[in-house]
Amino acid sequence: GRLGAIGAPRLSLDIASIKPFLCGTTSYLGTLFALAALAGRGVEAGRLAPALKALLETSLAALAELEKSFAGVRFLSAGPNIGSAAYGAAKIVELCRTPAWSADIEEFAHSQFWAADPGELIVYIAANPAIAALADHGAAALKDMGFATIAIETEGCPVPSASIRLRAPSVEEPLS
Repeated sequence: GRLGAIGAPRLSLDIASIKPFLCGTTSYLGTLFALAALAGRGVEAGRLAPALKALLETSLAALAELEKSFAGVRFLSAGPNIGSAAYGAAKIVELCRTPAWSADIEEFAHSQFWAADPGELIVYIAANPAIAALADHGAAALKDMGFATIAIETEGCPVPSASIRLRAPSVEEPLS
């Protein structure tokens, strides 16, 4: 587009799309890794790839244990992971045609909670201890109301009240 027309050097990851309408899906992580490398943030794709593969396998097994479908999915986080929550909701709608929303954890409690249904799945993304504490408090309250909750947590950021806990590789919070 216009940015490319200014003549600055352009880089291409040349990542093939799964389908033409899913162009962002296949390039999202590749782009994050590339930008982090260009910024000198030291993300080691070789170190993270096995951990992400293990996380995928653990996630699939955990979801199979739930043995139910959901009327919707709500992705909640705070800070730098609000974007990941929004991206997760967008991908669920795009790939599964399941209603999905994203919100800040605190804002969910003030707005979306009142329209949420226990037939929905709540996903918390916790990458720092303060966000994990908020997520744990919310997950405990929602569990008492019959909601299934999943926490995607990193080392040192536990969400013990979540129905299912998935450990993601630890990286600096801006990259999480």
